[in-house]
Amino acid sequence: MEYIFYPHKCTKRLTGHRKTELHSAQKLQEEVEEVLSALVEYQMQPTDWNKRVHLMMEIMDVIHVCETLLRLMKTRDSERNLARNLVIEKNDQRGYYD
Repeated sequence: MEYIFYPHKCTKRLTGHRKTELHSAQKLQEEVEEVLSALVEYQMQPTDWNKRVHLMMEIMDVIHVCETLLRLMKTRDSERNLARNLVIEKNDQRGYYD
């Protein structure tokens, strides 16, 4: 069932050197900064295909880091599904899907 939830491959090692929840959270912050930088570049040249692809890749890096963090936490399908449904419910109540 894990592969249904996670669209990205698992990283080689989830234990050992630098593979901690804290490291993943720090990596997430780094990746978000890269998204912001790529977004600025893309907004300056929105017709540049390479800038668009670069931005998409940086966004996917953020998703991948989030998946790694969930794996490091050893979350179960039921927990991930609950969290996802709670976020959808919260966002729906805020009108984000209207």
